[in-house]
Amino acid sequence: MSAEMKFHCPTKILSGPDCVKKNAAEFKKFGTRALVVTGSSSAKLNGSLDDSMAALSLNEQEAVLFEGVPANPGPECVYAGAARAKQEGCDFVLAIGGGSAIDAAKLIAMLAVSNIPEEDLMAGQTGGSCLPLVCVPTTAGTGSESTQYSILTNHESETKTGIASPLLFPRLALLDSKYLESAPRTVLAHTAVDSMSHSIEGLISARASDATDALASKGLRLISECIDGLIRGKLSSVQRDRLMTASTLGGMVIANTGTTALHAMGYSLTYYHGIDHGRANGILLPSWLDAVAKTKPELTYKVLEALRMRGTAELRQTLKEILGPSPVPEGFDPEKYAAKAMASKNIANCAAKPTLSEVIETFKTSFDEGNAAQESGRPAANGNSAPLASILPAETVRLIPYRFRDVPKGPTEVPLEIRLSENFKPGIPLPRAWDGRVFGYVRDNDELKKLFSGKMAEGYAHRRIYLNDMEENFRLTLESGSGEHESIFAVASSDVRTLLRNCRVQGEPQDLIE
Repeated sequence: MSAEMKFHCPTKILSGPDCVKKNAAEFKKFGTRALVVTGSSSAKLNGSLDDSMAALSLNEQEAVLFEGVPANPGPECVYAGAARAKQEGCDFVLAIGGGSAIDAAKLIAMLAVSNIPEEDLMAGQTGGSCLPLVCVPTTAGTGSESTQYSILTNHESETKTGIASPLLFPRLALLDSKYLESAPRTVLAHTAVDSMSHSIEGLISARASDATDALASKGLRLISECIDGLIRGKLSSVQRDRLMTASTLGGMVIANTGTTALHAMGYSLTYYHGIDHGRANGILLPSWLDAVAKTKPELTYKVLEALRMRGTAELRQTLKEILGPSPVPEGFDPEKYAAKAMASKNIANCAAKPTLSEVIETFKTSFDEGNAAQESGRPAANGNSAPLASILPAETVRLIPYRFRDVPKGPTEVPLEIRLSENFKPGIPLPRAWDGRVFGYVRDNDELKKLFSGKMAEGYAHRRIYLNDMEENFRLTLESGSGEHESIFAVASSDVRTLLRNCRVQGEPQDLIE
């Protein structure tokens, strides 16, 4: 991060329940006839189209509907939309939907008043004027409502092309998280991970600043508070609000830092294999952070600290739980994709400049089979998950206070920070020096359920458990996964031994040291 700071985000952002209808008067500022740009059906299902039409009607503004914007639109879509805007005499554009609809609407607004040949547009040339654009995002991921970017599928170069201009910043963005309620689980997961990648890339960008770091860290913290809901596929209203805010913050971040090699790599997975953009980023993310850590470990640590995670192994496991299995796609060509990524302008944004071999390795180790091959030769203690009892005889351990701000997220986790006595002898061989500290995570099972009973157990079905040493006893904090409820009580040392017996170490011990 340099001492010089530049930050720009001219979009007016309003949020809250029913904010579209409550702020209908805002629409009057932009014109009298709107081209309303949407996808295929989601805007109708989630109520955002009805709300927007009602707001326009209150102002006696006319609306022309341009619907059916596909996922990952190409130039043919935006030129058709611009022609419709010209034909109908529209003087502003209203985008309703996810990133594809908003990105298309940006270029429709520009092409409606700027004559740009397709070849020049796909080469990054933009016009000198643009119709006013209002955005009503209905997903929480792309953050396009707060950026100057539009991403189009480029069939000639077999990738996605980013087109940027300050004129593409929306004039107004209206955020109402109720539009997320009807979104399918996969959409919620993929868009949230896309949002996560934006803030992460902001933190590891060569163009990062104090302002973008603050926004990115806040965005990641908000996302970390929603991980349990994303895993379950069921978000509370509070979590929907947090994800919507995080998405917009992520957009503000990359509006100033740009994206990095991660996006450039992900584009090939989307173009050649149809993998959703957010999912593609999530598949690559843990291995990419491992690569960053080789030369800039402080940046990877900054990311993990904001996410409240102990290492990239935990991030990998969390993303697997959110996204599900990621088998190697048919026709997978990591060398080809790596070469395309290295030719991207995104590489210049990387604070940790990658080599071609590092990008190839990221592709190869990101899918399930690659992970398995990478870990197959390790001893049990260094594997992805080993029983704590096989490493730590119970009589040799003592729990020490845990720092609450670093508690990792996820369903039913028991963080245990353990200090070993001098007579410690591991139950299985450890391949390298270890200072005797580990963080373990306990999952629900029959033994643990014996510690809780009745309504308490039912009320904390997705609980997190925190232990703190209190001399002879331990204070246990039992918190619901949403963070909305908690109970604090004491447990005996015998209960702690039960926890130890059922604890499994995630990742390499060396990686888990504080």
